[in-house]
Amino acid sequence: MGAWGIGLCAIRELGEEKLFAAGTFDLNLALNARVVSRIEFRCADSKCHNFCHIDKTTVAVGAAEKTVLSGGACPKYEISSIASKKIPKEAPNALEERMALLENFREAGTGDREVGVPYVGVLNGYLPWMVTFLSEIGFRVKVLRSDSKSLAGGEERCFSFDSCAPAKIAHAVADADVDTLVFPKFLNLHDRDGHGGRTCPMEQGMADMADQALKARGRNIRFVKPLLNLRDGLLNRRLIGRLRGLARELGVDDRHVKTAARRAAKAQQDYEHALAEIGRRTLAYGRGQGIPVVAVIGSLHVIYDRAVNASIPDLLRQNGVLSLPMDCYPIPDDIPELPRIVWEDANRALRVALSARNCGEVFPLFLSSFGCGPASFIEHFFRFLMEGYPHTALESDGHGGFAGFVTRIQAFLHTVRQHDGRPVPAESSRLRLFDTLERPPLASQKDSKFVVFTMGDQTAPIMAAVYRSWGYDAIPAIPTSAVSLAAGRRDCSGKECLAYQLIWGSFRKYLDDNPPEKRTVLLQISGRGACRTCNFSMKDQISIENMGLSDRVSLRHVAAELECPGLVSRFYTGTLVWNLLNQLAAYHRPYESEPGEVDRIYDDYCSDLIRILEKPSGRGFSGIISKMGSVGRIVSGSIEQNQGSALFEQLVRRASTQFAAMRKCRTDQNSLRTIFLTGDIYLRLDDFGSDAIIRRLNARGIRVIVEPLWVLAEYLVEERSAELFSLPQGTFMNAMAKVLLPKSRKHFYEMAQEQNPWLPTFDVPEMLKKAKPIIDRHPRGEAPITVGSVIHHWDKAVSDGIVIVGPWGCGPALIAESLLKHQRQIPTLFVYNDGSPLDERKLNGFVFRLRRQEPKTATETGR
Repeated sequence: MGAWGIGLCAIRELGEEKLFAAGTFDLNLALNARVVSRIEFRCADSKCHNFCHIDKTTVAVGAAEKTVLSGGACPKYEISSIASKKIPKEAPNALEERMALLENFREAGTGDREVGVPYVGVLNGYLPWMVTFLSEIGFRVKVLRSDSKSLAGGEERCFSFDSCAPAKIAHAVADADVDTLVFPKFLNLHDRDGHGGRTCPMEQGMADMADQALKARGRNIRFVKPLLNLRDGLLNRRLIGRLRGLARELGVDDRHVKTAARRAAKAQQDYEHALAEIGRRTLAYGRGQGIPVVAVIGSLHVIYDRAVNASIPDLLRQNGVLSLPMDCYPIPDDIPELPRIVWEDANRALRVALSARNCGEVFPLFLSSFGCGPASFIEHFFRFLMEGYPHTALESDGHGGFAGFVTRIQAFLHTVRQHDGRPVPAESSRLRLFDTLERPPLASQKDSKFVVFTMGDQTAPIMAAVYRSWGYDAIPAIPTSAVSLAAGRRDCSGKECLAYQLIWGSFRKYLDDNPPEKRTVLLQISGRGACRTCNFSMKDQISIENMGLSDRVSLRHVAAELECPGLVSRFYTGTLVWNLLNQLAAYHRPYESEPGEVDRIYDDYCSDLIRILEKPSGRGFSGIISKMGSVGRIVSGSIEQNQGSALFEQLVRRASTQFAAMRKCRTDQNSLRTIFLTGDIYLRLDDFGSDAIIRRLNARGIRVIVEPLWVLAEYLVEERSAELFSLPQGTFMNAMAKVLLPKSRKHFYEMAQEQNPWLPTFDVPEMLKKAKPIIDRHPRGEAPITVGSVIHHWDKAVSDGIVIVGPWGCGPALIAESLLKHQRQIPTLFVYNDGSPLDERKLNGFVFRLRRQEPKTATETGR
C-alpha cells in the first residue's frame, strides 16, 4: 500500500505526462546485483542518544558499486537530505541570535557575594530582568544552565518520578556549587503583545520541590524563593515591594531597589524589543526568499532547553525551513486575546498560531513535554483552532534521539509546501469559544434541562435537588462507570486528568442516551489556572460542537445565582451532611455483621437527604431581602441554608447513632487499623474513579477517614480563590463566608462527634501553618492544603497511616508527593489513578506495614 501511495503522490505532483515521457527502469538489472561487502557499526552522534545500529552494504551492479546504509531511521546516516532545500548561510537563525542576546547575562555583577540563578522554568523568558536586578543591588550573579546530563541527574533527585522533564531538570540545575540560589516563584507574567497570564502549578512548585529534595541529599544550599507577580508590568508597586523583601532577605540595603528595578525593566524591555526585531527580520526574509517559516510554540523552557527539546528547532532548519520561536514572534494587535486561556505561555502560543494562520506563510508547530498537564488540553485547543491549515504538535520526553521526530517533521513540511501561501483566518464561531463563557440570567433558562457534573455518588444528586427546589428541571449526569469512561475517552487523547475524562464521560453518556429535545445546560466546574479545571468547559464545548449539538446544549459554570440566594449555601449544607455520611460509611464498613449492611444504611440516609433538599419552600421573605445588596444576599442565603435545618440535624443524629452502634458488636478491634484518605478532591470521593480504594482498604480491615469536600471549600475561601465553585472573593462577602462556612461545619460535626469521637476536628488555617515550612501558599490549589492536612492529622494521631490519591499527571498531586516523601515518619501510600486497576500488591504491602506496628489510634469499643 505504501508503494501504491507513493505512486499516487508522484502522479499528483509530477503529472501523468512527465511520468509517461520518462524512461523505463529495466528490472533485469536488479537480478544482476550482488553484495560485495557488509559491515555493521553504531552511530555515535553526540547530539543523539539513540545509538542506531547501521548496516553498511556495498552492492555491485555490473562495473558500478554503490554503498547502501540501512537499519533504522538514523538522521545522520540514513535520512536523505537530497530533496531538502538548503537554507542560505546568510538566512537569519532566530535561536542563535537569541542565544547571542543572552550571552551578556551569562555572568554579571562585580559584588563580593555570589548568588546562583537557575536558567529553568519562567526564567527562560526573564533572565535579563533577574540578572540585572541582582547585579544592580550588589551581587555577582552566576547563571546555572542545563546540559546533556541534567535530565538524568534530575530524575535521580526528583521524588515524584512522573513529574515533567522541566521540573526534573530544575532539580539537577539547582544542585550547583553555590551557597545561595535565587529561585523565584513567578505567579503571573506580562506579555508585550497581550494581557499576560498565570504560570502553571509545576512552574510555581518546582523551587520548593528542588529545595526539599536537595536538603534530603544533605546539600546545604540556601534557597531564596520570592513571590513575584509581573502581570501588571515590571515596575508595579506590589512587585517593587516584593523586590524590597528579596533584597532584605539577601541581606542588602533596600534603598537602591527602585533604581535597580528600573534598570532591570529596561534590560528586559530592550531584550524583548530585540526578540521582536529578530522575528520581523525572519518573517521578512522568509517572505522575500519564498522559504516557509515555522513558528515553534509552547513553553519556553521546552522550546529552548536542549535537554528536553530533542533538537527539533535544528531539525526544522536542516529540512529547509526557518524556525521562529514564539517569544520572537511579533503578534499583531488584531489577534483575539483568548481570555479563557489563563496560562501565559499557552495564551501566547495559541495567539501566535492564530497570527500564523492569518499570515498564510507561517506554520505553527506546538512542542510540549511529556507529562505536561496544561499541554494535555492546550493541544486540543491548538488543533481545534488550526483545523484546515498546516500545523503539527510534537511531544518530547527529553530522552534524546530526535530520529523519531524526523519523519513526522518531514510529513508536516510536506503539507506546508503544498499550501498556496494564502491566509486562512480561523472561523469566528471557533474563536467565540475562547471568549468568556456567557452567563445569562438563570431565569432565562427556566425552560432548559440542567444536567449536573458527576463527582462522587451524591454531589450531582445534591446539586440537582437544590436546583429542583427552586423549580428548575435538574438531574445528575450518568454515574461514573467503565461505560461512561469509555464514552468520555472517545473525545479525549488520554493525557487529560482522569477527573475530566470521568466528568465528560458522564455528560457524553447522558447525551448519547438522551438526545436533547429541548435546550440542555451542562453545569460544570471552572477554574483560574490552579489546575486543569480551567479548561474543562472549553473542551466540553469543542466535543459538543463535534457531536453536532451546539445548537441545543450549552455550558454553565457552577457559581452563586443572583436569582436563587442561598443556592450555594444550601448545596454546601447538603454536601456537608453527605460528607459525614460518607465518612461514617468508610469508617464502619469493617464492622459489618453481613456484607452490604453499611451500604444499605448509607443509601437510605442519602435518599432522605435528597428528599429534604429538593423540597420546595416558601421564599417570599428571603426573596425580598436578597434584593437589598450584599448584606441582603447574605441574610437571605442564611435563611435558605437553615431551611429544613431541623430535618438535617435529625438525619445526622440518627445516622451517627446507627453507625456508632455497629462498633459495639465487634470485640476483636486490635486487628483494625485506621488510615486517613486525602489528595485529589475528585478521586477521593469517587468510588469508580479511585477503583474503589476505600472498599478495598475496608476489606483488609482498615477503617478509612475520608477528608471531606468542605476542607477544600474552606481552603478556597481562606485563599479568596475562585477555583471550582467560584466561591466569594469580594472583601465583605469573603469575610462573611469565612465565618459562616466553619460555623455550619462545626455545628453538624460536633453533633456527629457525640457518638463518633474518632471524627477529626479540621482547621484549615492550622493546616496551612503546618505546611508553611515546606511549601508556602503557592501554588494555590490542592498541593499546600494536602501537605498541611497530612502533617496536621498525623500530629493529631488521627490515623495509623496516610493514603494520598491523585490523577496521573496532576501537577498539584506531584508537588504534594515530592514534598511529603521527605516526611519519613509518616507511613504514606501514594496512589495515582488513570482508569487502570489498582495494584493490589501495593495495598497489601501498605496494610502489612501498618499491622507490623503498634496502632497509633485508640481501639476501644467507643472509639
